[in-house]
Amino acid sequence: MKRWLLFTPVIIILLFAVILFFGLNQDPLQKMKDHLNKPLPALVLSDLQDNTRTWQNSDLPQGQVYLINIWGSWCQYCKQEFPLLHHISQQYQLPIIGIDYLDKRENALNTLAELGNPFQLNAYDSKGVFAAELGINGAPYTFIIDKKGIIRYFFEGGAINQTIWQQQMLPLIQQLQAEP
Repeated sequence: MKRWLLFTPVIIILLFAVILFFGLNQDPLQKMKDHLNKPLPALVLSDLQDNTRTWQNSDLPQGQVYLINIWGSWCQYCKQEFPLLHHISQQYQLPIIGIDYLDKRENALNTLAELGNPFQLNAYDSKGVFAAELGINGAPYTFIIDKKGIIRYFFEGGAINQTIWQQQMLPLIQQLQAEP
């Protein structure tokens, strides 16, 4: 009568294997893809430089196209992007919102002091809550947000470079800026 108990470990292992199999076959970017052409999720994050201030969606640029860049001081690709982000922000007068992700505030501030701050505002997502809502599991990620607050693009391949900026991002931004 208790012989079925002998099979319990085998059943548990099989169930675990099935769950693992289906989990590994999912697209890790699917959650981000699901956000495309939808409003930016609710944002409530503290300011990186001033932890008494909180940023929300209403504090983001209204009626204009802007970028959101997810970054961290621990991320070498993020640091590689900084010169290009400075260039974009200055030459194209394009607001860039920085979201410091899974970082220590002191390290992030040191990085900004060392490399300069290309961001119009810098939110602090120390626990990765907002990033998780977007489906992010690393950095850097760059999003293009249109005039209505809709996510229109995200770059998933690591750091953006001049080629990606010129061929993929800038044409879309110019198209979105021309829209009423």
